[in-house]
Amino acid sequence: MQKEDIRKVSSFLFVKIYIKNTLSLKIAFVMYILFIL
Repeated sequence: MQKEDIRKVSSFLFVKIYIKNTLSLKIAFVMYILFIL
């Protein structure tokens, strides 16, 4: 593997993890609001 390939893969994984985390945060936020109401 070349350095640029590793960089692409790592950035792709970072974005994937970031999206997954923000998605779970949104779900948790909605559940929190529903729980209060």
